[in-house]
Amino acid sequence: MRTTIILTGALMVLCVSNAFGQHYDPFFSLNGEAGSKGVTAALSAGDVADIAKGDIMIMGKTAINDQIEVGVNIGSGVLADGGSAFSHALIGAKYGLGESRAATVNLLAPVGDHEDPGLAIGIQNVQEIGGMSVNEHLQISLLKGFAPVGVGIDLFLEPVKEINDKMIFYFDVFVSTNTDNIGDWLSIDVAPNLDYMLSDTMALNVGIALNAYDGIARDEDIGIGIALVAGL
Repeated sequence: MRTTIILTGALMVLCVSNAFGQHYDPFFSLNGEAGSKGVTAALSAGDVADIAKGDIMIMGKTAINDQIEVGVNIGSGVLADGGSAFSHALIGAKYGLGESRAATVNLLAPVGDHEDPGLAIGIQNVQEIGGMSVNEHLQISLLKGFAPVGVGIDLFLEPVKEINDKMIFYFDVFVSTNTDNIGDWLSIDVAPNLDYMLSDTMALNVGIALNAYDGIARDEDIGIGIALVAGL
């Protein structure tokens, strides 16, 4: 399994939940070895029927050394009716805390469609449970760009199952809430997705996303995402 880390991943269908868009790297991965690089190009939509009018995301990242990785995520809604060519810029970093853990920080720049900055700090972890790897990421979101009121709390859980040497299945669970009113803000999204290895350093990821629960008004649309992920 690709625990080393350029290509392991969670599909971030950005339209489903705020929790999906608060980390620069749309795929779960710990920081790689010094000099390693990764890129991702993705198309996602909050409704399967609107994939042709979805959001485009381009991400690039590089490991400065064995402990520190930095990256940037640029988004565009150019395909959508009335969408802007430049929707967001998210800059972030990971700091390795051992082989299975990393601290994260992400800054949403006040540019594009976002007038206010956002700040998210968190911890990533990988552990073995029941013979499977489980990726975990807990984030605290601050500033108006991510949390217009209160403080956002986002938990990501991802069991990983290697089907064969070409396919890896992920079952992503996102739990999001806010200290302003935990019950009303509580949202649970699930996003099953699949990596298909095109080569040793490149994968095609396809998945869907469902809003399983929302404390105010559940979103019944099915989100979809397609991404090409490469390690350089």
